[in-house]
Amino acid sequence: MSALLSALLLSAATAAATPAAANTFATVPDSAQAALVVDGAAGAALLTVFAPQLGAEPGPFAPGPLGHDLRGMVGVDLLSPAAVAAAGLSANGARALVLGDHAVGLSAPVEDEAKARQCVTAFLEQLGPTRLTRGAPLKAPLASGGGAQERAGWVVKTGAGLRLVTASGKGSVTLAIQLGHVGRANEHALSHDPQIAAAQEQLQGPLLVWVGGRGAGPVKGAVVRLAWSAKALDAQGLLLPAPAKKDAPVLAQLLDGDSPPVSACGPALFCARAAPGPLLRGLLELGRGETLGRALRSKAHREPVDQLLRALLAGATGGALLRIDSFEPRLVAQGTARDLGSLEVLAASGAATSTPLPGANEAGEVMLPGPPAACAGLAKGLEWLAWPCRPPGPEVVTTGGPRELWLRLDTPALWKALGPISALDALKGQAVGTLVALKLLWGGLLAVSGPIELSLRPPAAAGLPAALTGSLALDLQWPLPGKAAAQ
Repeated sequence: MSALLSALLLSAATAAATPAAANTFATVPDSAQAALVVDGAAGAALLTVFAPQLGAEPGPFAPGPLGHDLRGMVGVDLLSPAAVAAAGLSANGARALVLGDHAVGLSAPVEDEAKARQCVTAFLEQLGPTRLTRGAPLKAPLASGGGAQERAGWVVKTGAGLRLVTASGKGSVTLAIQLGHVGRANEHALSHDPQIAAAQEQLQGPLLVWVGGRGAGPVKGAVVRLAWSAKALDAQGLLLPAPAKKDAPVLAQLLDGDSPPVSACGPALFCARAAPGPLLRGLLELGRGETLGRALRSKAHREPVDQLLRALLAGATGGALLRIDSFEPRLVAQGTARDLGSLEVLAASGAATSTPLPGANEAGEVMLPGPPAACAGLAKGLEWLAWPCRPPGPEVVTTGGPRELWLRLDTPALWKALGPISALDALKGQAVGTLVALKLLWGGLLAVSGPIELSLRPPAAAGLPAALTGSLALDLQWPLPGKAAAQ
């Protein structure tokens, strides 16, 4: 999975160098959970832009480890021009890395059929003898291994031409069959979906990503165009709505009204500001119980906070703000705080009522016992919850911003916060183990980049195809100063 994500970033370096594919998603089955499709070769030259940003240590995303991961997953090191040629692949045409159900697969255009068949055979025989599988109506792929270590592959004629298809994982045979069938009269292809085809046409990029919504809720999925340079990662896309169902929430209900201005975030480590509609408010209500369960282990502490949160959510209106001003993972590592107890959090929203909160004192504030001690208040049209207790500053207002959901992560500040923890701290629990993995895998990039900003907003209506009605525009900006600026 890390290799798939890294290949996505690396491949973006060629986005400005190759023309857009005529029908990029024609090689991807509509059952795909996620897919990265690159029109053109993704070679070693990509690393001249990306690899230096990972710091002095090679790390798991450097050419060697990443190429090894790709060979293990799909049989070809797609970042090496020599390996691509040795596998008989064409330097042109769409290559698709596809995440299926418990499997990862590759579909790539073939230039030399004999070399491609040798590549598939070598990939499969690494796990032992090959065996036949069944898959109507086309011929079936070969397979080897079993369970999570299973592999499948074949060289097959599809609607997009002769393709090398490989896959690994528990569902590798199924995914290899789907990749081999796709493209015949556009059956079972993502491009056959009018929404996805319209999004691809709207975005017009040589490097596109599909992330599916797993068939549940108001989101069908997202189509994203990526561009990578020595200065930034730029991602623009469309979040597509699922077909409307009676009495079910729709994607357009995610946002409504104004969000707080950017100035309300201040110098926070993380900030989210939104113009929440009924759908987003419903999601916040659903997340209330899980958040409390992680933050407060004591039932005696949890019940009054739960009562207060219910009152706050019921009375919230207008824009909403969530700010994490500081984060001390060393407290988790030392066992002096559990999960959310190491955060300094402020949440605020407009208030629909002036009715005092349950248990409020004369100042309109509610004090909650710790650890850590928290408090909430309601005054002058603003309701807030602070953890640990501190009233919001004058910069916290909830109106004046656009209709959007906006997130910002200060990556250098996060890197600084992760500094005190070490690999040995991973033995102290899952939470700190996740932080150690983040530091080891992405630390070099966090230190020299950012902040990362992500926004969701209604797209400009002018020229928007009817198939994209109800979608939301996605924009992600990840500046790369420091080493990247020196390229």
